[in-house]
Formats: sequence, structure tokens, C-alpha cells
Amino acid sequence: MESYAKDASGTKYRLRVIFAEAFVSPLTDSPGLVQLLSNGARLAVRTQLEVLDRYLGHTSEIYREKVTSNRPEDEVARNNPVGRRVVETLDAILREAVSHGTRPSEDAPLLFEGEAQNTYENIRTREIQVLNELKRVAEQEDESGKGEYPETERLLADLKTVNEDYLAIVLPRIEELLVPEEKRRTETITGPSKMC
Repeated sequence: MESYAKDASGTKYRLRVIFAEAFVSPLTDSPGLVQLLSNGARLAVRTQLEVLDRYLGHTSEIYREKVTSNRPEDEVARNNPVGRRVVETLDAILREAVSHGTRPSEDAPLLFEGEAQNTYENIRTREIQVLNELKRVAEQEDESGKGEYPETERLLADLKTVNEDYLAIVLPRIEELLVPEEKRRTETITGPSKMC
């Protein structure tokens, strides 16, 4: 939800909701290596910004401030518990991943060489496990109605670790594929060149 407004009489409300999916159309059903890597990196960044930065360490606080609020502007929040918000945000990111050719239900694509591929597959397996567990736990903690989310928080912390591990292997791989080796070495030693 981007904005919330009511008219002068206070009887009519206007919400402006932006669905991120509406701005992204699927590129291909069989993306190439660089496309899969860049999509994965972008979705990992989305996960960081939209889920981890927003909810990790803040679930109980959001519950107290929004879900238990009596303010009219928090009407939407009262009907959308914190755990459900986390799950729905992750589901939107997952649907985008699927629309771009990354499908958790299928075998892992070959994105890396040698041991890096095994590392990637382990990260991917851990991520799928964390996401499945998070969905189950977040819903249970919502249903308890206590506003306490210890297991959701633990799993969000696990997701943060998995997300960081993924970015740590995918970003160098993208650079390896897109930036010539001699330029990578030069920029690492002397820093990026400056244009005059």
C-alpha cells in the first residue's frame, strides 16, 4: 500500500496499492545463464528490501503498532496479520521468479562450474526448506493472536543468511560472465578508471 487518504467528511477512503508484479512481464520461459543469474540476484535484493529489512526484528513491533491499533488508517493492517504479510510478500517474489524461469519444483539449473554448483544447490535447498517452514510457522503464530513471532523471526534470520550466501556466489559469477578478466584485475588493483 503506497498511500492512504480520506475525504473531508471522513466517510470515504482511498487507498493506492501498487502491485510490483504489474511492472514486470515474464521475459522468457527458457532464460539463458546470465538472465537466470541476474534474475536471481534481483530477487535476492527484493527479498532483502521487501522482507528482511522490513520484518526481521520488527514482527512483534508491527503487530503492536498496526494490528492492535484502533486508528482508522490501520484498518487494512488489522485485517492482515504480520505473518500473512511476510508470506504474501515472499509469495509475490516467488511468483516473479517462476515467471522468469526459476522454478523451485524443478531440478536446480546449471549456473556455476565445479564445486560452486554444489554450493549453489545446497543454498537453494536450504532456501526452499526455510521458505516452506516460514509459511507454516508464520501462519501458526498469526493464529495464536499473541503478537509474538519467535519462530518467524528465527526463520527470517535463517533466510537472511541464505540470501547473503546466495549473493556472495552469484554476484562474482555475474561479474565473471560480463566483465572481461583483464578489466576485473585492473579495476581491483587500481580502482575504476575515471572519465575526464
